[in-house]
Amino acid sequence: MEIKAVSKEKIGLKTVHMGKELPTRKEYLGGLKMNLNQEGNNKLSATNLIELILKKKEGVGQTYANQLLDLLYSGYPVSEIHPLLTSNDPEILDLGIWITSELGELGSELIPYIAPALSSCDASIRFWAIDSLITKVNHPHGEVIATVIFLINDHDENVRWKVLDFLSRIPIECFRAARNCDFPKNNIEYKSGLYFIEKTVHSKRKDINIYDNITTLIKNKSRTSIFLGAVAAFRYAKIDERPFLSLKNSSNEEVVSYFNSMYEEVFE
Repeated sequence: MEIKAVSKEKIGLKTVHMGKELPTRKEYLGGLKMNLNQEGNNKLSATNLIELILKKKEGVGQTYANQLLDLLYSGYPVSEIHPLLTSNDPEILDLGIWITSELGELGSELIPYIAPALSSCDASIRFWAIDSLITKVNHPHGEVIATVIFLINDHDENVRWKVLDFLSRIPIECFRAARNCDFPKNNIEYKSGLYFIEKTVHSKRKDINIYDNITTLIKNKSRTSIFLGAVAAFRYAKIDERPFLSLKNSSNEEVVSYFNSMYEEVFE
């Protein structure tokens, strides 16, 4: 199954195919810059840029976003972009969340604004919210982490893939923080899977019990268990590659896609 890209056409941005490295903002926007000198706006302040983005002037939102990112990287307070993150307009919110994903750890204080986007009706917004949180969450953010993990059963396959990516990259203490929270349903299944992921990361040598536990998760009929088992297999691959290699034969096409996307990281 070919995983489709999340469409960003509505704001003039292109996204990635699942499993490939996210392009930089210059790769996104480099071909879309306009000559703002024609409008006399080549030295816009961050406040001006935010106001112009909110006005949704056709064809230049992405250009203003690029300039705003430069100012944020240069020290403009990231908290000041909150109007973009609290907008009721999906296109503006989508662009705002994307900007936070480009900020990395620099935007960690924006987590309270990013977290609500996880429940957006727009799959693209959920996707970029998860991507943004990868570089920001840590052990104090258990509820947010648990919310992301619960999206492992999202109806959109791109969002589900991004949850797998999230779980493959967050610090190990995040799993314990999430296990201390309650999930809306299948609470034990989620917590058990997260516990085994923790064990794989802490393991220093091959362990037949860990191998058996991962194998059991992968062969489960539940998507939750299968996906959590796939992440455990990836995180354990530096110790024992066998569970990870078994993913290529999974009957779940999304797991096979995950295997293909993570293969080079395991065997680099």
